Amino acid sequence: MKNLKFNCIVSFIVNKAIIFRRQITPYLRYMTLVAALILTVTFLISCAVIQQPRAYETQDQLAVCGFKQKLADTPVKLDKLKELPQRKLILREHKGTNYYLYANAHQKCLFIGTEKAYQSYQKSEIQKQIVDNNRTANSKNEAAAAAGRVEAFNWSVGDMWVPWMYY
Repeated sequence: MKNLKFNCIVSFIVNKAIIFRRQITPYLRYMTLVAALILTVTFLISCAVIQQPRAYETQDQLAVCGFKQKLADTPVKLDKLKELPQRKLILREHKGTNYYLYANAHQKCLFIGTEKAYQSYQKSEIQKQIVDNNRTANSKNEAAAAAGRVEAFNWSVGDMWVPWMYY
């Protein structure tokens, strides 16, 4: 009799657990899908946000070096702007003169520069690379120096001179 009651209670609990699992499983699948979707969207937005400052830096540098900015203020100009390779310097010849173009359809602008402006831009890019390389080398040197300072204080008892050990 006691065994029968125990079996009934166990059977009741197992049945309730199965019903609960059937009810909760679709909810968990749905929540997993929503979480994956949120993470994917967040990742894509963060990638886009990281790319924007680079475009602004390049455009600022082009303007400083003598490139002229032209706005695509009509639909026809915007369509022509979208046909160009985006965010890349390209060489085009017009009436025997070389021009360098940098298109950004997202901001609806085109930068146009002559050979002189392009050379100025190239020099500034080389200087920027040198500065970045120096900055990287300095940070590595500082890290190595910090590691050396840590090792300098990494003494063991045997390394220290203790006068009372000799008496």
